[in-house]
Amino acid sequence: MAVSIASTLCADVADIRAKLCNGDRRTSAMLAAALFCAVTPMDIPQLLLVLLGAIACALLQPVQVPSPRRAAKALVESPRRADEQASRGARRAAPAAVASRPERAVRQCPGAPIASPSVMPVAAPKFTVAGWDAQVEELVGSLVPTPASFRATERLSARLQRTLDKFVQGAEVVAYASSALSRGGAYGVAVPDVDVVVSCSPEALTAKVCGGCRKQVQHRCMDARHLQKAVLRALADRLAAASDFKFRRSAFSAEEPKVTMLATDSAGSVAFDLAVNCASPLHNAALIAECGRLDARARALVLLVRRWARDRAICHAAKGHLSPYCWTLMAIYFLQVEGLLPPLRGFAAA
Repeated sequence: MAVSIASTLCADVADIRAKLCNGDRRTSAMLAAALFCAVTPMDIPQLLLVLLGAIACALLQPVQVPSPRRAAKALVESPRRADEQASRGARRAAPAAVASRPERAVRQCPGAPIASPSVMPVAAPKFTVAGWDAQVEELVGSLVPTPASFRATERLSARLQRTLDKFVQGAEVVAYASSALSRGGAYGVAVPDVDVVVSCSPEALTAKVCGGCRKQVQHRCMDARHLQKAVLRALADRLAAASDFKFRRSAFSAEEPKVTMLATDSAGSVAFDLAVNCASPLHNAALIAECGRLDARARALVLLVRRWARDRAICHAAKGHLSPYCWTLMAIYFLQVEGLLPPLRGFAAA
């Protein structure tokens, strides 16, 4: 008997505690009145009056019926709360899963490069001859600039010269082809084979970019790097306005600012890097030509290394890779260490 009474009391206490936690006003008021009656010493008539008052207050208190709007809001928020709780549980369980699989933690690092299929994947070269030496000679022969490549660069220089003459007077355009023009090849636009350099006096460029005496005074302290960027922006806008030139990308954060353009003509499209008053393309062309003069094998190795770096997508300087000019220097240094090439002071173009 005592056990059943104790269990009933415990159940009632638990029920009251649950109702208090849920915010039931009626239960809270009745509990407060009961405690007040139990603690306060009063006579029987006073207790009866207090009890009648509590019963009347409970009866007169309106029953809280939820409005349709509140009920609809509760229905909408209940799945949302369930989703939030599920997401919190997933976030709490995520560190354990990542810790158990360290290889996935590396893949999920923010800023990590995401591999995507290439629009123009690298195709394996097809040879018409058999044997290692013969295939290497055939591959090198396909990389050496051909007369058609030189004619294409000359036409490109003439077109750019006509456009540049309308922009600034006294400028000269020179195009260098480091290898045979690969039209439509892999990374042919990201890493062009043609470098175009615009050579002009800084005074003439400053006068053209500033456009007035007042602006010249304001830009009198403009350094060579800012001047190159300003001229490249103006040239890229002028070329992109024409129908036969298309803008591809800019690399103003490099040591030598440049923009990549695409020129189209009846023979096809040619991607080229456009720079202003830069010496690297000239040095690159001179070094490759001098390697060919000293030893044909040296020039072949330089071209093969450049082709390998481009096919493996590790010569795109905008992504932090070594530029093709750096790969050329590394190949030349290797040949110098092996004794196949003399030091730079032994180069006639030095």
